[in-house]
Amino acid sequence: MTKDNNFRLEFPTDTEVMGADMSEPPKPPTVASQESDVNGVSDFSVFEDYGDCSNEIPVPPKNTGKIVAIVIAAIVVIALIGGIACWMLSNNSKKSAITSAAAQCQDSTSQLQSANNTLSDALEIGKTGAKVTADQVADVSTVTKLNAAISNAKEAKILSCDTSQGISKLKKSAKAMASEARSMNDKAEKITNAAEAVDASKVLAMQNRLKGQLNDAIEQAQSVLDNSDGMVADDSVRVALQQAIDSARNLANGTNLKENDVTAAVDALNAAKDAVQQAMDQYQEASSTPNTVTNNTNIGTNGGSNGGAANSPDNTAGGAAAGGAAGGAGGGGGEAGGGGGGAPRHEAYQKALEAFHEKYPNITVSPTYGAWSGWEEKQSTALAADQGSDVMQVNWNWLYQYSPTGEKFVDLREYSDVIDLSQWSDTAKNACIVADSLQAVPISMTGRIFYWNMNTFKQAGIEAVPTSYDDLIAAGKAFQEKLGNDYYPLAIGQYDRMILMTFYLESKYGKAWVENNECQYSEEEIVDGLNFIKSLEDNHVIPTRPTMIAAGFDSIDKSQEWIDGKYAGIFEWDSAPSKYQSALADNSGFTVGEEIKFGDKANGGFSKVSMGMAITKSCQHPVEAAALIDFLWNGEGAAIMGSECGIPASTAGLAAAQAADAVKPLVLEANTKVLAFVDMPLDPYYESSKLKDTTDGVYTDVFDGFSYGDYDAEEAAEILLDGVSGVLSANA
Repeated sequence: MTKDNNFRLEFPTDTEVMGADMSEPPKPPTVASQESDVNGVSDFSVFEDYGDCSNEIPVPPKNTGKIVAIVIAAIVVIALIGGIACWMLSNNSKKSAITSAAAQCQDSTSQLQSANNTLSDALEIGKTGAKVTADQVADVSTVTKLNAAISNAKEAKILSCDTSQGISKLKKSAKAMASEARSMNDKAEKITNAAEAVDASKVLAMQNRLKGQLNDAIEQAQSVLDNSDGMVADDSVRVALQQAIDSARNLANGTNLKENDVTAAVDALNAAKDAVQQAMDQYQEASSTPNTVTNNTNIGTNGGSNGGAANSPDNTAGGAAAGGAAGGAGGGGGEAGGGGGGAPRHEAYQKALEAFHEKYPNITVSPTYGAWSGWEEKQSTALAADQGSDVMQVNWNWLYQYSPTGEKFVDLREYSDVIDLSQWSDTAKNACIVADSLQAVPISMTGRIFYWNMNTFKQAGIEAVPTSYDDLIAAGKAFQEKLGNDYYPLAIGQYDRMILMTFYLESKYGKAWVENNECQYSEEEIVDGLNFIKSLEDNHVIPTRPTMIAAGFDSIDKSQEWIDGKYAGIFEWDSAPSKYQSALADNSGFTVGEEIKFGDKANGGFSKVSMGMAITKSCQHPVEAAALIDFLWNGEGAAIMGSECGIPASTAGLAAAQAADAVKPLVLEANTKVLAFVDMPLDPYYESSKLKDTTDGVYTDVFDGFSYGDYDAEEAAEILLDGVSGVLSANA
């Protein structure tokens, strides 16, 4: 018989065995090498190690002798005994291995049960946080992450540790359950951490809400205080209001605000504010005089409309109203309105109106001022009801938004004998022609430019203002490494990011943001623009929106970070440097920067009418209103207004302001640089309230959501393009 191990075994016949002479002891078999030839048998070997537990019996070489037969028989017996011993050893070893594998499996079962319990506890903790709404947290992404962690967590199945499965399955079960236990513990930890983040975000949101509530009340009170200077009989009410403001500011600058404390502070502010407002009303009532008709004032000579009189006040009773973004005026008896610009602009208007009344004593001007926040909503309501002020300082896009067919504002060309329209360039005037009607004259033309606090830049080892993208990136690195994580070269809000991204795209791609009422950029190109903004965050050039929101300020100039120099740059209108410079604790390094060209297709960027002066069609005294506009921006009033509303767009107005040394060098420098650089038109709906509203506008949604990580670049680009296209199509 031939065996697999390539040797051959031959047994003698039964006769030979039985007849053998057993008187002599058996001799061992002869062992030959593979090269020898024994009885004609070759290519074989004999196992010398009988300890092998193989079921096969070692095969001796062929031998025809009786002794060989006996030896073979003995070997068979020994081999059988050895095989039984080896089987017994093997069986015991197998039992031991099964026991070990079962123990390992049971240990993994315990681990998994414990992990499941841990996960169950974490899920219970996370349930409360998962129910939190977006308005309850400062960072809505914390809730999103918690819900994601919860949805990804499921209790793991306990596997069987039955020994009948065999060693292999037991070990596999043990390994699988151990791995699942680790996974469950990781998931539990993520849920716990996410729940803690939600709780912290809730606390922060409450602090932000309280701080915002307090700051809003402070701002309103401060506006009343500013407007009441010289307008009350007893100044003690203003002193009390100032004390309430100071106390509220100290509270707002603190940490861990309490609801009761904020409520008390707001109540105190409102009470003091109401007292001042009442005193102002009493003072105005006591000092007011009836409007009179006079015949000795010559404002115009001929023409006329909207009142049936010639363009002369000789036959009119100077009754009018005015309003706008920084104060306006009209003839007596009405209300005037304005908002924004701060105390310096307010004071300039007051002085200019006093000078106007000295020149035209028969015309009484009643101005009203207010903060920009909520101003558009108030004026749009008034315009819709035909109750707008006679003269309004308007944002440029209002002409398109509220008077697209010329229904709300008069065509100022009808009063060209009162207003010297030749003082404005055709470009400036054309920007205000809507529905073939010159509905306003531009007070100034403006655009965006960088301003830098070079004191902080020098602390970071930078001596020159940034003039390129690479300079910005290098500045971000230097600020972080040398000054710390709280210092940034630049700080920009949601709308600032939109404008800067537009500058970037127009420079890189060489086309205006909007032309022919259509956005000229694809989603892919907008993704590029968004990633540009993201690169500024990632390289520590600008703080993230969560970082800025957590600081709790409503405008950068009011932030402690700007005041202290931790925010060392802004991207703002050329007319705005005064409020930023004056807010700095040390403003010695405040500098007008340079425009930055981000691509090679165009300079990019745009200028616009910063604000305009318009006369409403409900005005009963348009001639007087026209005279006021000419006085403020072409005449003596321009010397008083100076550059408080930007560099005058009127040639005569600028000359008068410069002659009076009333043009701020920083504003002039910034305006000159802007107008020399920008080369793209601005779509009038770029500033639509649906797009730029700071609460629920598209720009806010996109840039806050993108910075928080709620949207990736592709999602944010889609939302932005859809929002812009929706506004454009609605106004087509």
